[in-house]
Amino acid sequence: MEEEGKIMPEDLFIESTAFTLPAWSLEYQEEPAVTDTIASSGNVKIVAVGASTYTVRSYDTMDIQGWTTKQKKTFYPASIALQRGFTYQFTGPATAGDQVWDVVFIMPRELTTAEQLELVSLNYPSFQGTGVGDTSSIDKQHVLWGQWNFVSSDSVITPVAVVRDRGNFGTGLPTVANRLWVYRFSHIGIINATHMNMPPLQGIVEGAFGKEPEMEYMERLRRTFVLASDLE
Repeated sequence: MEEEGKIMPEDLFIESTAFTLPAWSLEYQEEPAVTDTIASSGNVKIVAVGASTYTVRSYDTMDIQGWTTKQKKTFYPASIALQRGFTYQFTGPATAGDQVWDVVFIMPRELTTAEQLELVSLNYPSFQGTGVGDTSSIDKQHVLWGQWNFVSSDSVITPVAVVRDRGNFGTGLPTVANRLWVYRFSHIGIINATHMNMPPLQGIVEGAFGKEPEMEYMERLRRTFVLASDLE
């Protein structure tokens, strides 16, 4: 049944798309003369290094323009299944106290360089509370979906690290963007470990595409272009 005063889209149909964030490993050496290294199978980069801390970013994209741009339909996110391919692992002479805040979120636009630097500088775990941090200038409405995991090492079951807490965030708002961006920011605190293995992630995004009334569609499209222009 239609909600009173709300015009429902026509020709709704369900589709799914997927993204992949690769596994990677970080080799840590306390001596400053030794270069810290990261090995991965995809687009992964160390974007910040502190005193025994690292922030690593990876990302992927999902092309949905075949439906939104070419068919002039609106995408309504419905559900997202995030699948982790393996365990988090810390290895070293003693493995207790090491931790990682692992945050994944989906947006209908690309993060600017300034926004990525802002995310890196946020004080964890404030980042996980809203997905983009209370002090961030990033509009939280732009985050369609996200999940954070807090993970720490455990000397009893070494080298496997344990997921201690987890939460979801995001608005799930409809979009007419031609691409969805998936970001993973992993903030690692090294206490005893010398090696961190980060598992790969695969996400299955399911939603409905439908044709909105022309006026509503054009207004949503206008807001999309205005947003893109403001970020240039």
